[in-house]
Amino acid sequence: MSPGDVALQQRANGLFKALPAKLDTVRNEAMTEAKVELGKMLFFDPRLSSSQVISCNSCHSLSTAGADNVPTSVGHGFERGPRNSPTVYNSVFNASQFWDGRAPNLSEQAKGPIQAEVEMNNSPARVVELLNSIPGYAQAFRSAFPEGGSDAVSFERTALAIEAFEATLITPDAPFDRFLGGDGAALDARQKRGLGLFMDTGCIACHAGMNLGGQTFHRFGQVKEPDERVLPKADIGRFAITHAPGDRHVFRSAPLRNVALTALTSTAARSGTFAKRCGSWPLPSWAASLKPRTWTTSPRSCSRSAARRHWSRCRSCRRAATRRRDRAWIEPVLETGD
Repeated sequence: MSPGDVALQQRANGLFKALPAKLDTVRNEAMTEAKVELGKMLFFDPRLSSSQVISCNSCHSLSTAGADNVPTSVGHGFERGPRNSPTVYNSVFNASQFWDGRAPNLSEQAKGPIQAEVEMNNSPARVVELLNSIPGYAQAFRSAFPEGGSDAVSFERTALAIEAFEATLITPDAPFDRFLGGDGAALDARQKRGLGLFMDTGCIACHAGMNLGGQTFHRFGQVKEPDERVLPKADIGRFAITHAPGDRHVFRSAPLRNVALTALTSTAARSGTFAKRCGSWPLPSWAASLKPRTWTTSPRSCSRSAARRHWSRCRSCRRAATRRRDRAWIEPVLETGD
């Protein structure tokens, strides 16, 4: 690597960390093959829901980057939940689970949707009764949790098994991981420039660590208080958990791993109000250093001049330029490796 690449790689390694190929333990608990296989069965089984049509995979589809890529998921009785479903891939590396951080680990998180009325609408007692009634599950629980004996089936162990399976859902060896490991050719010149800007412009305040996010909590609107029409009206974030005044509209930062494959996560970012208001945002100070073609408009967005004054007022041009910038800098760097 060139001296510049070495310096960039060393700086990045101080802020980020490459994903491991696999985990052998989760919270000091061994991930046995029997436990992982049981968790896999449970993850895909819709019988855990009271309607017997919704599984964990319904909202965290492994075929679509571990999420369902819709604004909010459809749950029991075709009701929509209040928040976007985060990806399950690499979620084991998050400091806490759920956007408000109310679950400290994946095991506790797994219990939530099963019992939530708007999601799977079931109860621990009904889940245990169902699993005990299926001979295959009874045997699988005894194999995964031999210490449980004939009473191995429990709601707690159901969640532990799901956690063990979800801890295997890791996407290592992305170009970004290879660059952190010393492969200077893993990123091209534009991606390296984007990485430098990512660190220089403050993105790392929220998106650092192994998962490039998911470690800290931040108020919606870090630099400036957003317009009331942008803030989610019915979702006050972590305040609902802590009741601390400073936690109003505070959420866990979104991990950026595989961001190219997952949809927008925040309520406001997905709302029509957000699109209407984004034209009032100031032009980034570093935009002047970009190549002109990155910021020019496309025929599909606007046929008028892309001069600074016009671009700052035209949300159509703005969205097109932002999409091109994100695809060029962030998405190829964080995608899953081959």
